[in-house]
Parts: sequence; structure tokens; C-alpha cells
Amino acid sequence: MPDSWKAKLAYLYGLDKKQKDALEVAALESNDTVELRIKDVPEQNRTLAILFAREFDSMDKELLEQLTSMLKTHKKED
Repeated sequence: MPDSWKAKLAYLYGLDKKQKDALEVAALESNDTVELRIKDVPEQNRTLAILFAREFDSMDKELLEQLTSMLKTHKKED
């Protein structure tokens, strides 16, 4: 789904924050690629994004579970 559609759909259907987040997740999950713009982010974020991209295809199940758990726990704390 093109990025411009998400904002249009959210506006047309009067989506609240939770619904917009769900739409974002659904849109991301329907893609077969993910783009990260890292030009204006802190160096530590850039490094992490690059390392993750390099290792993505070779991560074993245990590492994937650990990363998923850490990120889900972190999101709940926000």
C-alpha cells in the first residue's frame, strides 16, 4: 500500500490513533520490503539498522525470539 493511502484512509474513515496504528501494521505486514530512512537519525540508530539488515537472513530462531521479546516489552513500557 502506498504511504499516501494510509493518511487518506485514516482521514476518510475517521480512524483514531489505535486504528491508525493497526492500519500501519497491516500495511507493513503486506509489504515484502521495508525501507528505513536513516539520513537524519542518530549514529547509534544507523548502526543498528545496518547491522540488522546485514544479519536479517541468517538470524536463528533463538535470536529472533529474543529480539521480538525485547522489542515487544519495550513497546509496552512506552
